[in-house]
Amino acid sequence: MVKVTIKCPECNGVGYMEVENNLIAESERGVTAVNVAEDLVCKHSFIAYIDKNFVMRDSFITDFKIKLPEINMDGATFLQPPKDTDNIDLYLISLNLPALTLSYILRACFNGKKIMLIYELDMLINHFKNFFSYIFKNNFEIDIIIGNFKYYKQNKKNFKDHVVINKDRIISDKTKLLNLKHMKIENAVVQRFLAEYDPKVSLIILKNEIQKAYKLTKQIVQMNEDLKEKEVLSSKQMLDNLEGTYDVKIGKNYLDFLIGIATNYFKINLHQAKSSSDLIKYF
Repeated sequence: MVKVTIKCPECNGVGYMEVENNLIAESERGVTAVNVAEDLVCKHSFIAYIDKNFVMRDSFITDFKIKLPEINMDGATFLQPPKDTDNIDLYLISLNLPALTLSYILRACFNGKKIMLIYELDMLINHFKNFFSYIFKNNFEIDIIIGNFKYYKQNKKNFKDHVVINKDRIISDKTKLLNLKHMKIENAVVQRFLAEYDPKVSLIILKNEIQKAYKLTKQIVQMNEDLKEKEVLSSKQMLDNLEGTYDVKIGKNYLDFLIGIATNYFKINLHQAKSSSDLIKYF
């Protein structure tokens, strides 16, 4: 057992926890996710990411009560990862892309926002491009530019409509989109990705979660297009349709998330029921 210094991302409380030597040392992805229970360091529970030197590289608060729906994704296999993952160095990705930053990127993409991601190490740019190209392939179109701070400053006028992120710090977010209170699903997706021990499997998990959100939202978009004049969609209709089509159980948090994608990414005017018990608000 090795004693590791842990810092809470919420209150900055510092404490210690013991982890198994082999759990960290044998990790293939650079960091290992460890759940930190309430009252171990402070009153918060969170996930700490420990590197091979037994140093906490990152931490992340997520809502453990959020359940992601399970559906069978076509072509997903955990036994034979696709060849297009071979050029992705997840070791470098895990060490240099904070969990919160990945949540921000997912949030921005799901809402159709352009992204400027600032990193000073040029050698990371191609690794990031390979990573994003794979996880968003055949689903969401992501408009992301990766460059250093000097490049951003010299071209700042070109990024007025972008969400600008410098590592895990928000530089520009005019619409206040990157609000942690509204990112529970994105955080849960990232947590699931980082919790997987095998790096290739974790990539497939992340891609499948993104593909799932795309596929289910497209179903809602189609339902909306099939409405007759003056007809509206209730949350129950959407839930029943998704369950019947994909044999999936979806909670309200996830349905709100899908409706947000339909409205902000696909830019549709969703004809929802307006009764006080049925109106679904995303923001």
